[in-house]
Amino acid sequence: MAERVASEQEKRAAGERKELLTKKKEIFRERLRKRTDLGSPGDDDSENDEFEEEERPETFAALESEMMAVLGRSTKASQTEDWTDVVDCATMMEK
Repeated sequence: MAERVASEQEKRAAGERKELLTKKKEIFRERLRKRTDLGSPGDDDSENDEFEEEERPETFAALESEMMAVLGRSTKASQTEDWTDVVDCATMMEK
């Protein structure tokens, strides 16, 4: 009986994590869309060129991939109660 309750709680927690992850992805993509919409195509400033290179979709895709890996690592560490690793992951997310 206790195993069934624990299993149901784990399933619910997994569903909640998946839902939160989906919401985070949506928020990230919305912010990405807003940032790319703000840039005007006729700008020739060299300063803007530097920022535009950093804001290319490939750059954001790589960043998103890295963040997802850190999030997964953090989730796994929290499940095993490896709090040092969780704090390390939080620090990485802040960078």
